[in-house]
Amino acid sequence: MATVKSLSKANKTKVFRRAYVKRRLVSTGLFETDWQEISEDIKRWGTIKSEVDTFRASKFRLSTLMLKVANDDGRYNPETDDASLWFGYASRERSLVKIEAGYVDESLGADGIWVRNEFPTDTTAYVGVMSGEILLNDQNSVTLRVKPLTQVFREFPAQLLTGWTSTGITASDFIFMLRDMTDGSSNYLFRPFFGDTTSNWNVSTTTVTYSDLNTSSAKDIIDANCWQVIQKLAESENFVPYVSRSGVFNFGSKTSVTATTAWEFYGINTYNTEYGNTIKKIKNFGFKKTNYYSRVSVRYVDTDTETSYSIVEATMAVAGDNAVWNLGHRILNIENFWIPNTVTADALAQTIFDDASVIRNHLEFTTSFIPQIEILDRIEVSYDSADKSPQSRWDFNNWSPGSDELYWDDSRGDSLVMSSKAFKILSAKINLDKMECDYIVRELDN
Repeated sequence: MATVKSLSKANKTKVFRRAYVKRRLVSTGLFETDWQEISEDIKRWGTIKSEVDTFRASKFRLSTLMLKVANDDGRYNPETDDASLWFGYASRERSLVKIEAGYVDESLGADGIWVRNEFPTDTTAYVGVMSGEILLNDQNSVTLRVKPLTQVFREFPAQLLTGWTSTGITASDFIFMLRDMTDGSSNYLFRPFFGDTTSNWNVSTTTVTYSDLNTSSAKDIIDANCWQVIQKLAESENFVPYVSRSGVFNFGSKTSVTATTAWEFYGINTYNTEYGNTIKKIKNFGFKKTNYYSRVSVRYVDTDTETSYSIVEATMAVAGDNAVWNLGHRILNIENFWIPNTVTADALAQTIFDDASVIRNHLEFTTSFIPQIEILDRIEVSYDSADKSPQSRWDFNNWSPGSDELYWDDSRGDSLVMSSKAFKILSAKINLDKMECDYIVRELDN
């Protein structure tokens, strides 16, 4: 039976890409029930990229997707044009956009009828909102700028929220406040962008109360948007806030990095019967000095005294095996006045130091299309650039423009050897035009 693994390693595989929009009704401002497919209009699909800061997981970024669409029939004209797909609906701005991508398996059933199955089970690769100018040109094409769902938090001032308590709130209380926020009646403000359900809010409960977050006019609230508040709270809790590929908002600890391996990647001379050879190219591998810190300083009190900081640092010794002596002092400064007490600041500084002070390699590589990897997932990489086997087909799995199939090319390699080496994913990019993935990963202890 076909699986994502078997299809991704096959030397000839069919794939699919689909694009949909959801418009907002003029009468209610809410989204229509059904998705409207626009796949046939897509001229260029662009890339989907998500990334997280190496040590500050609260710094999550999801890129803007640039969809170039044909506008020969005026379907993407302003909603005032009766030829527009949005005619009779609200503004094109903040329309929902969904991208689906995956593999196709076609097999002959027992009854003699061909059966088409798609993989993975959840084919959603990206959910976002249209945001920014939609400009027409004389080439009859339009670029749709699709920003991540976090954009709805960036565009809402935190001071307009209600539900604050005089004693302050916890980080999870704030997220629940967002989830349940209405316009003063029964209309939710943020839920419609996240499937209009509480099921798409995956929030870990926290216990620390932030006493300064007690009113909409608090100094830490009055000039901030909701996403800025989310990131500050996430950093204080050492959490990561992110939106998954299927449009689920997550706020929790970095538990994605576990002993469970999400995927195994194999390259030249390391063919695996389960995963095949999906590595196309190793772009960079090695230690990055810029991702090493011998001292972590967390300033958590808004005064400049010794007691305003929590500091953890390595000891310098003149020795060949001392990292500080070999690399010099490198300081990671973090300033977050929302951190409520010394215990929390000390724990945050220690956790970051334990990771940042270890010399670890980074790997940047390109693979064939793998549709189900998320940032912070644990992966394993095997690669051996010794002389390739004459039968090896490890290298390129190319997208053939105008087709729906992937093909293997000839192999090539670099002087690298890795055997089931564990990494965590810091950056994941899907090129929807080439149907390939780029990853930046950081070494883990096996």
